[in-house]
Amino acid sequence: MKTVGEFVQEAIDFADRGLSELALIPACAAFELTAQKASSDINYRKIVDENWWLISFLGFPHSTLLYLELPIVIKEISPNPRNHTLKDIVTFVLTHTLRNGKLPENVYLRPVGKFERRGSRLLIPHNLVFGLLGYAIFNPVNKGETISDKYWLDVSSFKMFVSEFFGRIDLAERIIKLHRESNS
Repeated sequence: MKTVGEFVQEAIDFADRGLSELALIPACAAFELTAQKASSDINYRKIVDENWWLISFLGFPHSTLLYLELPIVIKEISPNPRNHTLKDIVTFVLTHTLRNGKLPENVYLRPVGKFERRGSRLLIPHNLVFGLLGYAIFNPVNKGETISDKYWLDVSSFKMFVSEFFGRIDLAERIIKLHRESNS
C-alpha cells in the first residue's frame, strides 16, 4: 500500500512531465487516503466544501467563479444542461476518477487557467491536480509524511520543499492570507 507521500511524489512527477491527466490519478489517491486518515465517515462533497478555500486557491488561483457559467450535462449529477458549481464539478471529477481510475468521459485537463466548454467536452484547468494535492499535503493528519527534497511546491510566490508543507495547514493559511492582503 502506497503512502500519501508516495502518491504526492507520483502526481508531481507526472505533472512535471506535462502529463496532467495521469497526475490526477495519484492526486485523487492522496486525497482519498488523507480523507480516510482524517475520518471514518468520508463525505467527499463535505470535504471539498470545507477545504474549498485551499483547493480553489491552489487549483484555480485566478478564477473568481462559484458556478460554471457554461450549461453542461453531467449525467451523474443531472440529466439536464445546467450551470454546476465548481465544487460540484471538483467532487464529481474526484469521485469518478477514484471509482474508475481515469477522468470522466468528456472531461479534459488543459494548461490554460480557465474552464471552457467545447461541444459536449468540459475543459478544466490542470492545476486541479495541485488543488487536490494541497488538501493532502497541508492536512494535519499527514504531518509525518516525507518525500525527497527534490520535490518543491510553489504556493503563490512561496516555494518550499513539499516535505516542509506536510501537515502544516497553518502555513497554507498564512500564505493565502498574505497573498490576499498583497493583492487587495
